[in-house]
Amino acid sequence: MSFLSSCLLLALAATGTATSLQNHAANLRRYVDSLPLHEHSKMSHQEAMDHYLPNHHKRDFQPATFKGNFQKRNFNTIQSVYNLTVFPKNLFIFANKTEIGHPFFDQKVSGRVGPVGNFSGYEDNIEYFWGLAPIPLGDTPSAFTKATVTQFTSGCPEVAASTVEFRMGFTDGPDDGKKIAVLKETAFWKFGPDGKITAYEASIPNLNNFVGKTTSPLGTIFKGGSFVPTTGQKDVIYDNLCGAHDLLCKDGFAQWFSKDECIAELKKKPFGTFDAVWGDNVVCRLVHVMLASIRPGHHCPHVGPTGGGKCVDVDPNVVYNDDVELYGQKQLFMCPSTD
Repeated sequence: MSFLSSCLLLALAATGTATSLQNHAANLRRYVDSLPLHEHSKMSHQEAMDHYLPNHHKRDFQPATFKGNFQKRNFNTIQSVYNLTVFPKNLFIFANKTEIGHPFFDQKVSGRVGPVGNFSGYEDNIEYFWGLAPIPLGDTPSAFTKATVTQFTSGCPEVAASTVEFRMGFTDGPDDGKKIAVLKETAFWKFGPDGKITAYEASIPNLNNFVGKTTSPLGTIFKGGSFVPTTGQKDVIYDNLCGAHDLLCKDGFAQWFSKDECIAELKKKPFGTFDAVWGDNVVCRLVHVMLASIRPGHHCPHVGPTGGGKCVDVDPNVVYNDDVELYGQKQLFMCPSTD
C-alpha cells in the first residue's frame, strides 16, 4: 500500500509550505477532470491495460499453465500493483478507471495494512492501495517516482512474500527528479487458482518518520524526523480538514452541520500519529478525507463524528491478530504441506 497524499498535505499545510487541504482537494478534482481520459466515464479492461501498463501483452499476468512459472507470475502481479502507485499512473483511481485492478485483485480480496487498518472487498482495497499515493500538487510538488520490489520469494503458487521500496521525489521545479526519501513496505500475499490476489498482510514501518522527512527535508521543525505539530499548526490542520470535508462531503454526504462544529469536535479528539493511524483521532480522518473525492458515500462517514466504523478506537492486540475475522482462517499465508 502507498502512503500518503493526505498525510503529506496535512504537514505541508501546517508549515505553510503548501496550499491548504481544501484548496488541494479542489485542485485535484479540476486536475483529474482535465485529463483526456476523463471524457469516458469508464474504461474497458483492455483500454485500461493498454494505457496504464504499456507492453503488458509481453508480460505474464495470467496464471501459468505449466509448472515452475508461478514465481514469475506472482512477482509480476506484485510489481504491477506497486507500479500503479507511481505518478501519473495513480491518477486512474480518481477518474473512475477501476477496471485496471481486475487482473490483479479478486473481487472478494481482504487485506490488512499496519498501521492503517483492515480492508474488505475489491473497491475498498484498490482505493487504499492507489487512492492514497502522493499527487504532486502544491508549492513543492512531489510523488512516488519509482516503486521497486527489492525482496521476493514464492515457494508455491498460492503464497508469496515481498518488500517494496517507494522512492519519493520532486516532480517539478529546480529540484525535479531529486530524491526526498524512501518508504518501505513488507507484505505477505495469497493468490487464488486464477492467479489473482485474494488476501494480503502488509506493514509500513517508521511511517511517522517518513512523513516528517518528506514534509521537512531539513528537519527544522520535526523531532527525530517525525511530524510533531505545535498548537498553531494543529489549528491550521483542523481548519484544512474541515474545509476539505465541506468541499468533498456535500449534500447528503455531509457529516458535520458546520465547519465550526467540525473544528470544535475534532479538537476534543486525540490528534494521533502516523505510526498508529487506526483510531478515533484526527490523523485517521486526514487519511480518509482525501478518499472522499472517490466515493463520498463510503468515505465521508469516516471523517465524521463517529468515524464511520473506520476511524474508531480499537484494541490493536485484537484487530491486528484476528485473522479468522478478516480472512476466515488462521495461517493463511503458508504453502500447503508436502508431507
